[in-house]
Amino acid sequence: MLIILLVLLICIDIYIFKIVNKDYLSPSLITCCIYTVGTFFSILGNKKWEGNITFLTVLVIVTAVIFTLIGEIIIRGKWNNNNNNNNNKFNYKIIDIPLFITIIILGVSILACIYNYQNIREYLISDDNFSLFYLRNMMLNGNIQNNFILVILSFFAQAAGYIYLYIFITNTLLIGIKNCLRKYFIHLIAVLPLIFLTIISTSRTGYINIFVFILVVYLLQSKRIGDKNFSMFNVVKKVILAIVAFFIIFSFIGELRNIEEKDTENYFVLYAGSPIVALNSYLNEYIGPNDIFGEETLAGLRGTMNKFIPNIEQGNFFLEYTYFSNGDSTNVYSLIRSLIADYGYIGFMCMEIMIGIFYMCFLVIVRNKNYILFDIYFAMFIYYLVQQLFTPTIFTSFMSITQIALFAFIFFINFILKFSKKIKIRLN
Repeated sequence: MLIILLVLLICIDIYIFKIVNKDYLSPSLITCCIYTVGTFFSILGNKKWEGNITFLTVLVIVTAVIFTLIGEIIIRGKWNNNNNNNNNKFNYKIIDIPLFITIIILGVSILACIYNYQNIREYLISDDNFSLFYLRNMMLNGNIQNNFILVILSFFAQAAGYIYLYIFITNTLLIGIKNCLRKYFIHLIAVLPLIFLTIISTSRTGYINIFVFILVVYLLQSKRIGDKNFSMFNVVKKVILAIVAFFIIFSFIGELRNIEEKDTENYFVLYAGSPIVALNSYLNEYIGPNDIFGEETLAGLRGTMNKFIPNIEQGNFFLEYTYFSNGDSTNVYSLIRSLIADYGYIGFMCMEIMIGIFYMCFLVIVRNKNYILFDIYFAMFIYYLVQQLFTPTIFTSFMSITQIALFAFIFFINFILKFSKKIKIRLN
């Protein structure tokens, strides 16, 4: 059934690609591609796990894609003409930022890195070796405390990193990588604190977020600016290169986290392929929705509300583990599991439609309004769509205090850059 699911999803990928007029940022296309990748890795790991899937799981995954497409078509059918007409409306210039502003922002970001390093230095050294594995255990156990100043500085550095990454990609498309490195190398330097903070966070999702952000900004700006090299072949080539690069980094991080080299490939297959098989196990044992409304999907919102209204029940961020025949285990089931667990099958289909509507509305706004802030938020929100293979972050993360704070700092830094009156993004 896994092979049948893979063939079905590939066919749906092709169909969606045609009906959305080769729009690489189509929410239903991204959704279908993500589950296609997950199914592919499930096939690779199936011999070890002995965890084939049932027809129910095939039906549910295909339904998720189709209903996301329905939501997208509702908006696309109404606004597609305006969207297409406005793509070539803007004339772009280099995004230039006063050097002293960049130096100040970079200085604060470096301070955040130093402060973070000082805070975790003793945990990075384990038996005279650099150990992210030990650090991660300390974080998960709550042994590392971050004070208010450290948290503020970290949010600032991350927000600045995403803004300058956006600027560097845009300028590269306008004047080429060599000219951009020569004239705006400091913009790339301003991204490094974000990379450093991602590494010491010990989280895998941070790397996915950055890769997705880069890819989305490239796709968005290439079409706007009219990149001569923008084509389906080049896009596919860049996606493949990005996946290869991500695998290399994933392997390197695995070694830093004390995952044996011989197990790195298996670890990647388990991470990317197990959600489909785990979802199958859940669906076969499904007995009805959770007693608490939005227990899994609204966990972030519940956590935020609980800080102000103590009697609000906390959501469930950490799901039970599913064990495979070879001893491997996972507690990631995809967004689909959480939607069904919280709202039942009917609610699941309704929520998929709403996801398609939300992302298509966001895409229409971004395509018709040439604002840095909207672009950055959109590129970050696409990460949640990609991450749906693993967790319901579409709902849990951006409703959390952490994500709200990050978006607020992006807004704040963008305001500072705008206030400098040196950034010229669009010409009428």
